[in-house]
Amino acid sequence: MPIITPIDNKTTWNTLVQTFPDYTFLQSWQWGDVQQDSGETVWRFAMYNGNSLVSLCQFFTQTAKRGKILFLPHGPLFKNQTYTKYLKNWLPHLKIIAQDNHCLCLRISPLLEKNSQNTNLFTNLNFKQAPVIMHAEDTWFVDLIGDQDLLLSRMRKTTRNLIKKGLKDNLVWVKQSTDIKDIDTLYKLQLEVVKRNNFVPFSLKYLQTEANNFFQDNTASLFIAGVADQSLASALIVFFGKFAFYYQSGSISSREPVNYLLQWHVLLEAQKRGCLLYNMWGIAPQGSDQTHPWYGLSLFKTGFGGFSTIYLPSFDYPLSPFYYFMRLIEKIPKTWRSKLTSHTKSKVL
Repeated sequence: MPIITPIDNKTTWNTLVQTFPDYTFLQSWQWGDVQQDSGETVWRFAMYNGNSLVSLCQFFTQTAKRGKILFLPHGPLFKNQTYTKYLKNWLPHLKIIAQDNHCLCLRISPLLEKNSQNTNLFTNLNFKQAPVIMHAEDTWFVDLIGDQDLLLSRMRKTTRNLIKKGLKDNLVWVKQSTDIKDIDTLYKLQLEVVKRNNFVPFSLKYLQTEANNFFQDNTASLFIAGVADQSLASALIVFFGKFAFYYQSGSISSREPVNYLLQWHVLLEAQKRGCLLYNMWGIAPQGSDQTHPWYGLSLFKTGFGGFSTIYLPSFDYPLSPFYYFMRLIEKIPKTWRSKLTSHTKSKVL
């Protein structure tokens, strides 16, 4: 019978995470600290079969007006295709913690490729597909192995030419920062994207909390690009083990290839740090046309060359009859929920 034990040391935890074949920064110690600083409760456990580490799992509460859940982002992590063997061993342990903390459900966003076999792992254990998308499912990766010429050769011709032109013209500047004050620039540029695409943004305080936790360990860097004295694009990039992650970003439209030059500097910094893959996060599902809100962003990301991986959606394990009420609310688009909340507040005021 596998043994589950807590891990309470940051260095130990992050080192163990990076021994797994696939992982994201959502299982890093720093990401747990972001949640803790936001008022949630965080747990980190390892599963051993004898002396062999077989699985890791960081999870935390997520509290909202519609109810509290216990959430496992991109976990549990498993070694050597042992998801089938050990997933069921996590369930009793997680259920107890979720129920003790009055959670309506256990929600898992697994880092498993989407196929019928992996889907059945969850449905056979009475999980239901979650009503919301928690994290990017269609994900774009860029191979970082090779010199600069090889990186450029793998790109779409248009992307490669824009980068070369930008480097030649030398009008676009790019800087890196780990100064928390520069998060203001990211926030302002992200609001410009909100205007264009109509989604609910993160607050400045939350962006600062994220950056503060990752900056402390040099696990992230803020890239800012612009022309003359104007900042036109910014991206918070997380570096964790063999992966770099394109996380938060914002930009203003420009005639100059600002975003392309910014990403070129990200690629070079990722290589410098020894990363092997650049996870550019979400793209539009395969077959999407120009009406999809992520079409332009997907065209931009895929231009850097690479490949896509489609991960499973999130799954819920209901623990209370009230879960089904929360599920109905979550089916309402987040932008609508935000407008309804704002409308209610304005009436009260």
